Amino acid sequence: MTVEEYRRPGLGWKRALAVSVAAGIALAGCVDLLGKKGDAAEPAALESPLGSYLAGRYARANRDTRAAVDFFEAALAEDPDNMVLRNRTFLLMLADGKVARALELAPSLVEEPQTASMAEMLLAADHVRAGRLKQAAASIGEPNDRGFGALLKPLFLAWLEAGLGNVETVERRLDELSDREAFVPFRDFHAALILDYLGANAAARTAYEQFREKNGTATSVALAFGSFLRRHGDDAEAEAVYVELLQSAPDNPAVSRALAALKAGEPAAPYIADVKDGIAEALFSAGGALARESGRDAARIYVNIALHMKPEFDSALVLLGEILDLDRRWAEAIDVYRRIPKSSPYYWEVRVRIASDFDRIDKVDEAVAELEKIADERRDDNEAIVALADLLRQRERYAEASEAYDRAIARVPELQERHWALFYSRGVTLERTKRWERAEADFLKALELKPEQPLVLNYLGYSWVEQNRNLDRALKMIEKAVSQRPNDGYIVDSLGWVLYRMKDYNGAVRHLERAVELRPEDPVINDHLGDAYWQVGRRLEARFQWRHALGLDPDEDEIEKIKAKLEKGLPGLARADARD
Repeated sequence: MTVEEYRRPGLGWKRALAVSVAAGIALAGCVDLLGKKGDAAEPAALESPLGSYLAGRYARANRDTRAAVDFFEAALAEDPDNMVLRNRTFLLMLADGKVARALELAPSLVEEPQTASMAEMLLAADHVRAGRLKQAAASIGEPNDRGFGALLKPLFLAWLEAGLGNVETVERRLDELSDREAFVPFRDFHAALILDYLGANAAARTAYEQFREKNGTATSVALAFGSFLRRHGDDAEAEAVYVELLQSAPDNPAVSRALAALKAGEPAAPYIADVKDGIAEALFSAGGALARESGRDAARIYVNIALHMKPEFDSALVLLGEILDLDRRWAEAIDVYRRIPKSSPYYWEVRVRIASDFDRIDKVDEAVAELEKIADERRDDNEAIVALADLLRQRERYAEASEAYDRAIARVPELQERHWALFYSRGVTLERTKRWERAEADFLKALELKPEQPLVLNYLGYSWVEQNRNLDRALKMIEKAVSQRPNDGYIVDSLGWVLYRMKDYNGAVRHLERAVELRPEDPVINDHLGDAYWQVGRRLEARFQWRHALGLDPDEDEIEKIKAKLEKGLPGLARADARD
């Protein structure tokens, strides 16, 4: 039996981009503005309003907002005075990014309790987009205590007052956020941004510093404060702000770009250039917070309104793509990521994400082509090559994957501890293509770089067990792996299996029973437990485990082996009892 592919992890995406000031802010009680999921119905193009309505609810329950909008619009066309349909269609349009169509419905909804707040904000946002600040202020109602209207309306109004020159009322609007602890970080960050925008430099600096002291430094904060410091001649402190964030997020593309610009002597642009930018930032921050709190429908609404105001808002496009990825709307996420221009610091990151999403929708050739193109365009960076190798490995195209890992390792200028994963992953592909000597050398190199790494200890130890060699050393390695990951069923199985190979059958049973508890769905672990039961004389239980393993879709080359054990028992032992 060969070492199973499950023995090693997928080396998936390195990180989610930290693009929102809200990234570190936990908010409770966020409202799903789209209501509860509806009953399932077949999403067919039905002519009756009821049929379209049910199909729309089915599509929405399956997170297919695009189809849901089409069905609800069809139902609304047949029943235009139905305010329930109008409310839901409006919100779904916003969630799907059809803002222009939602704007057509908004004036009729400003008196509707369910959607009045959202309709007012949308109309105000559209006025701001066109530079009509007075009309925006007139169209938005007073804040209420429902959901995120309680957060966003004061922020809208504070920015509008700043833009209209009513400086004395800005603080009063921001103070309306003081009574809810979850909103205070938003208040404090936007206070700093508004003071910066108004040119109140001393007060802005103090506000930025106090915010960072209380809340830390997310990407938006680093970019805004760094820009402020640079525009006021303090490049040294700006560099310190960027470096501090990069210590915890070394691959952050936006802050890395800002630091490179500083070192190149490029001038710093304001983070917030006008009221439109400020309100878009507020919507984006709210969307980021909601996305973290499983309020993804509402998050999409706020992000789409932000993008309506500021179409070039790259961070918001990244967040929208992430939300679509979470909703498994991968083709739609690709469309969003394609909107990010090459000039954006996020461009290369999302190109890799596009390839991942192609893979998820089984367009593997497109994914490979995308990654090969990136790798060719960025010869000083091995991220795309590693992503390509991981993709090929996960698709069980092991020979191609090992060649890609060869290229990735060749691009590493100096090996560091973190590169253990490259050698481990290449070792897996070499083992799977029966090139054991090279595979073993890679596993040993991975352990040289990271000696206590449990996945490598387990994989190499298990491989030796399968070859019935180095059993004492394999046992020590696997025991070390189990001590680090005692609830990993695969590693616990490895410990049971090495004990089985060393003929400690009672010890094997103990650990394999635990492994089955942790991974009851795995055919190999159940098969192992059956073997151990047989060796300690528990024949009926052994046959039960083998039968169970057969029902768990084992690899084809294992099926006949298991059937043979059911018929004859294990080699060298008495024939299995004919009775069940």
